[in-house]
Amino acid sequence: DLFTVTTKTMSSPNNDKAPPPLIMKDDSETANQIQDKIKEKLTLDHPSVLSSDENLLPEYIKVLICNGKPKDAMRDELDTFLNSSEGDDKAPKKSSADFVDWLWDLLAEVAKQQPTQAAVKKEDTEQRKDNTREDKKEQKRDREKDRESKKHKSREKDRESKKHKSR
Repeated sequence: DLFTVTTKTMSSPNNDKAPPPLIMKDDSETANQIQDKIKEKLTLDHPSVLSSDENLLPEYIKVLICNGKPKDAMRDELDTFLNSSEGDDKAPKKSSADFVDWLWDLLAEVAKQQPTQAAVKKEDTEQRKDNTREDKKEQKRDREKDRESKKHKSREKDRESKKHKSR
C-alpha cells in the first residue's frame, strides 16, 4: 500500500535545493492523504510535538510541501519542532533530517502514481477550452435573449405610441 508509513528511508541522491517531488494543491485529496501520513509518522517518531492540536504541525508541513519548499529549507523549518522533542523517552530520538528524508521518499512514491504534470496540464487546458466553449455559447444565448428583449420592448413602444396617436 502506497500510504503505509515506513520507518526506513530509501537512499536516493537528492538535490536539497529542489522543490518537493510532487506538486499539488493544499486542498487536494492527495495533499490531505499525505497530511494523514505525516501525522502518523509524527505520532510514531515525535509524539510530543502533537500534544495540543494534533493536526496543526501536519497541516503546516502539508502547506510547506504545497508551496514548494525545498528540502533543506524544510529541514530548517522543522528543526524547531522535531529536534527539540525533550522528555520523549518512549520514542527514539529522530531528527528533522530523518523526517524530511522520509517525507521526500513518500512524496516521490506518490508522484510516481500521479499523472504526469504534462498530462495534468493537458487535462487542465482541455477543461479550460471546454469551459471557454460553454462560456461563449452562454454569452451568445444571453446576447440573443437581449436582442429579443429589445425587439419586444421596441414593439411594445410602437404599439403604445400608436395607441396614443389614435386617441
